[in-house]
Amino acid sequence: MTDRETDFMDRHYLINMIAYYFLQQLFNPPFNKGGQGGFGKGLIIKSPLIPLSQRGRLRCYDILNFSALKCVTELTNKSTKVWKNKFSHTIRIILNIFLGLGGVIALLVITPGLKRTAYAFQGPLYIRNSHPMFVGTGSPVLESAQIRESFDVDLTYSSTYLVRNSGEWSFNIDLEALITDLRLNKVVGNRLELGLDLPLIDYYGGILDGMLKSYHDTFGFSDYGRGLRPDNEFLFQVNHNGLTVVEGKSGGVSLGDIKISAREVLSANDPVISMNAFLELPTGDADKGYGSGGYEWGMTLLMDKTLGRSLMAYTNLGIVFADKYRGRGGIDLRNYLFGGLGIEWMYTRNLSLYTQFFIQDTPFEKTGIREMDEPGSILSFGAKYLVSRDFALELSFSEDPNTAGAPDFMVSLGSSYKY
Repeated sequence: MTDRETDFMDRHYLINMIAYYFLQQLFNPPFNKGGQGGFGKGLIIKSPLIPLSQRGRLRCYDILNFSALKCVTELTNKSTKVWKNKFSHTIRIILNIFLGLGGVIALLVITPGLKRTAYAFQGPLYIRNSHPMFVGTGSPVLESAQIRESFDVDLTYSSTYLVRNSGEWSFNIDLEALITDLRLNKVVGNRLELGLDLPLIDYYGGILDGMLKSYHDTFGFSDYGRGLRPDNEFLFQVNHNGLTVVEGKSGGVSLGDIKISAREVLSANDPVISMNAFLELPTGDADKGYGSGGYEWGMTLLMDKTLGRSLMAYTNLGIVFADKYRGRGGIDLRNYLFGGLGIEWMYTRNLSLYTQFFIQDTPFEKTGIREMDEPGSILSFGAKYLVSRDFALELSFSEDPNTAGAPDFMVSLGSSYKY
């Protein structure tokens, strides 16, 4: 065997080992009694990509008895002692879960014999701004100019901390949110798509405050004053001129503002250009922060442009015409602009990798609080995997580079079925 062939086999051997390791981390408890994980007895590898002489029961030194994070850092020749001291038990559990999801995707990519589908771009990631004060003010997202028939289920988990006061306003928000979007798209004729988005919202105190504090301390990031409050304690109250506008409740799933839309293709050539119009209905309880209590509508110009065989660029530019934030009192909102750019890299015919950037202005008049007055920006990275011709999964992570107008971070998991 040549050096090149040996290197090829070694790389695939390592990839298989890591993928199978991630899978077992996903389906086994990260820590058992005594500090051991799911690999106390070693790992059985039976992948056809591994030579017969190298298959069998494996140990990644003794690191397989600990967390996925420690295994990865050992494989990259970095010290595990720093990670063990800096990161809490919670962060290792969370990382094990997401590394496990990543391992599922990796395993699907490298395992031979899977059915491959047609060569086609899958469209941008679904990333919604989950900031509690913005969920019912139009909810624009980056979208494709293409039309399609599909049923989508998207889960967005986010953490938001904003405790600030000004002369007129007092924002007291410390919570985590899980928003489930049920979306249905129907094509009428050859150029028109009708859409329905039904959001289900759950606010509560959360579980990630300890992890976020460790994360900020480790990398020297600002914690926005999060350390001044008790961990995982719910807070959601907004006051204007001494009157309570919003007073949220912890726990329970409530309906948010339903959105309906209509998208028409203006040009089906490359680039594909479409115009989208949408209307958000006041179906969420504005008093508790599940909507704005008003009617918001808007328009978006969308364009999809191919950049070779494996790259696609998605661009959006739009405007939202806002009503009032009614809540327990009428607060005037202003119209605002939004826009986004996304790049899809078709890594394989089934797997696409993404980077997206989205920005929107604030719908609130001057509050005197930077986090509410400046535009919100969302930077996202993620992947989509086409399981079959009609079914796809997606996973993404989003941060707020401007630390304004968006949650501290968001993690999204979605599925899409084309009918």
